[in-house]
Amino acid sequence: MSELLLPYIRKCMKSATEPTSQGYLNWSKSVTDPNYQYMQEQVLRYAQAIINFREEIRNNNWSLIKTGLFKFAPLFHARNHPKYQQIELREAINEMILPEPLHKFVRENQSLGKKGKMEDMDFQLENVNKRSKSWNPVGVPTEEDWMRTFHNLKKLDQLRCEVLERIGCNDPRLLPNTESRHDVKQNEITAWRKRLRETGYLMNPMTERVMMSTMGDELDAQLPDFTSAALSRRKAHFKITYQPNAASEILEPVFVTPQERLDFHDIANQTKSVISNRIKELLEKIQHSDTRNALEDEWNSFVKQQKKADYLTFFAKVKDELDSEQFLAKTDSLSEQEYPEK
Repeated sequence: MSELLLPYIRKCMKSATEPTSQGYLNWSKSVTDPNYQYMQEQVLRYAQAIINFREEIRNNNWSLIKTGLFKFAPLFHARNHPKYQQIELREAINEMILPEPLHKFVRENQSLGKKGKMEDMDFQLENVNKRSKSWNPVGVPTEEDWMRTFHNLKKLDQLRCEVLERIGCNDPRLLPNTESRHDVKQNEITAWRKRLRETGYLMNPMTERVMMSTMGDELDAQLPDFTSAALSRRKAHFKITYQPNAASEILEPVFVTPQERLDFHDIANQTKSVISNRIKELLEKIQHSDTRNALEDEWNSFVKQQKKADYLTFFAKVKDELDSEQFLAKTDSLSEQEYPEK
């Protein structure tokens, strides 16, 4: 955040004006550099959401925990995270469909249990999982092993503590005041800020530039629209999952690099199912009925049962036919405009 503020602070120093938070927000609305816009969004929305979430986990403030989750949610939908997408949507739906009296009760009484290390929900479960693994036999545990361990985990931990106490040792895992937090080292922060200064990455916010990484690699031009694209994917994912008879569609991720976009749209990188759908879409666009029927017969009687390589060859054939038809139609249209019938 300090590096984002630097251009604004320098501007205020030159104009002998006092920098303020509102002044920064007003100034940032006129920023045209997509690199600055993208970095600002990632810091002010997503990084701050994580900070707020972690802080309110420790304070057990459920309303602000939900706020952090809400602000962070688009990140689950920007790329391919199907499990987190499903969890986020299901939780949002469950909250929306609650009757108002029950919703009010939950809102006023919802709490996140915490003790000991004050870590977030998933990490607490991971700690329990690690403890249970230490009691299982070597090798892949069976379902019976897991059930037996979890049913007796509390007693096993008590037994461990008593044994260690008798031999004069303490079990560090069971000490209530032990905290395990990763503190970002100052030299890591300094190295990152140094890199931003050396490259001048955030120093020209009023200049339109190509989207670039701090290492000089070109990034996708649509990356500054990260959140809006992610929210569109979230809406589409909701329709596909929860609305009956919703048309299935291929959802584009938020691309990071131009090459990633090219690879995604390269038909050779698609599955047979996707290639099959693309072939059907092209066949429907062919206007000449004899050509379309002949290709459909070839597809249904032979190609459909073949390998992916045959799918790709047939896709190219259908695309060539469609391109030729569209080219001839365009040529005829231009001819009619140039030489209209009298």
